[in-house]
Amino acid sequence: MDVPLQRAAEEIIANTDSPSALVAVRVSTGDVLVAACGPDDNAYPTATLGQYAPGSTFKIATSLALLRKGLTEDSTVHCTENISVDGRSFNNAGTYLSDHLGDISLKEAIAQSCNTALIDRHEEVSQDDLADAGAALGIGAEWDLGIPA
Repeated sequence: MDVPLQRAAEEIIANTDSPSALVAVRVSTGDVLVAACGPDDNAYPTATLGQYAPGSTFKIATSLALLRKGLTEDSTVHCTENISVDGRSFNNAGTYLSDHLGDISLKEAIAQSCNTALIDRHEEVSQDDLADAGAALGIGAEWDLGIPA
């Protein structure tokens, strides 16, 4: 752990309104630099023991699967405010900027975190493609963080 970074992270999320976590990992080594939880009165170690759906972070695995299927960073994807697939409605974050809607590059969709652009391409990748991409990124792997997790 990086003690000064850990203290800074704890200060940043100490007064949040809901249970929060901030984890920073050095990609080159896998070292955990920060594992902070907030608010101060949250006794549950959300950063190390919390289990949640991957949400937007899985866009990286989805993008990798699409790249493996032949898309490029400059391929055009369509970003809309919302999209419906199999009767379920999906949206971008409420803070998503409208000037990034419409036809954009895959690179911009990732940079701007456009959920709908990647969901719109769901028929181009199989569940196995997604699982393989996730596994290539370490999702589902056993990790020894050196702390209970």
